[in-house]
Amino acid sequence: MNTESVSADAVAAVPETVRVAIAESSASTGADFGYLMRVAERESHFRSAAHAPNSSAAGVFQFNEQTWLHMVKTYGAKYGLAGQAKAIVVNPQTGRHEVPGTALRRSILAERNDPKLSALMAGELAQENRSFLEKRLGRPATEGEVYAAHIFGANGALRLIRASDEQPGQKAAPLLKAAARTNHNLFYEHGSNRSRSAGQVMARLDAIASGRDPIAGRELVATSEDEPVDPPMAVASNTKQVPLPRSRPSDWLSPDAAMVLASN
Repeated sequence: MNTESVSADAVAAVPETVRVAIAESSASTGADFGYLMRVAERESHFRSAAHAPNSSAAGVFQFNEQTWLHMVKTYGAKYGLAGQAKAIVVNPQTGRHEVPGTALRRSILAERNDPKLSALMAGELAQENRSFLEKRLGRPATEGEVYAAHIFGANGALRLIRASDEQPGQKAAPLLKAAARTNHNLFYEHGSNRSRSAGQVMARLDAIASGRDPIAGRELVATSEDEPVDPPMAVASNTKQVPLPRSRPSDWLSPDAAMVLASN
């Protein structure tokens, strides 16, 4: 483990339940463990009960309501949520996921606060987004591109990636107007309204997703399955954050937890 990038205090501060959940998700879904850890740090600071004020985003990976309903509809049966998955219907006119019955809908959405389910769905989403992007780009997707799909939705990320590949100097904000409004520090130069280019935004996302961003975690990024994007979650100014390098599950788990994971 790169101890220069991650302090012992920072590692110890990650709840063991979250570390184990992410390790199990990586093993089950094939999503990169280090990537999932960095997304969890960026989105919620590893807090299972995190909820964005004035937004529907919740849980370790800050799934908004529509994204979570899509994930449960698609993968719920695989993880013991067959009944909930069956109850979710897609409105043919709007394409939105709906649940008949307020109580059931509330119950399904509450599962976002379960770190194990949230991590499993985040792993599945990462793999789903990677497959979507690679089929359309005709090349391997970078971690930053997969992260772009996590926060902007796969279609929004594809617009930004193609612009970065084909015309890296063009302004990024007009490509994702709603995302730019709620993620000013990502789309605009610090302290100004000067729009960053598509190439610059993608370079920043690559740095965040790979653990190379020296200020990763200071300002959270609003997440959505597509535009419009929910507002970012407020974070206390004294929250200590560090960038997370690529690492193995064993670097983050206690000896007992690592042994249990290895035996499964």
